[in-house]
Parts: sequence; structure tokens; C-alpha cells
Amino acid sequence: MWEGLDQDINKAAQKAGSARSAAVRKALTLDLAAIEQKKPSLKLGFAKPNQILATEGDGL
Repeated sequence: MWEGLDQDINKAAQKAGSARSAAVRKALTLDLAAIEQKKPSLKLGFAKPNQILATEGDGL
């Protein structure tokens, strides 16, 4: 279980060109934002500028 998580952290850090701690901090920030925004029934997702929400973050 932890080995897979460790590999995912390394992969995210490598793709972002950042330290492992930065990758974990960004993931935690995204998770906390998703939790806070679920309270008022808002959605978190990805969209291009001036475009409706194209992909909703699932599992956050």
C-alpha cells in the first residue's frame, strides 16, 4: 500500500519538477479545497478559460 503511494508521490514530484514535499503539499491543498467547496454544493474540476466545467474532479 505505502509503496504505491510512495511511487505516486515520486512520479508527481518528477513531473512537476519539484520536491516530494511540494507535491504532497499541493495534493493536500487540493483535497482540503475540495472538502471545503463540497459544503456549499460547489464543484471542483478543470476547464479552459471561458469554458464551462469540462471535467469534474471525481473522488476528491
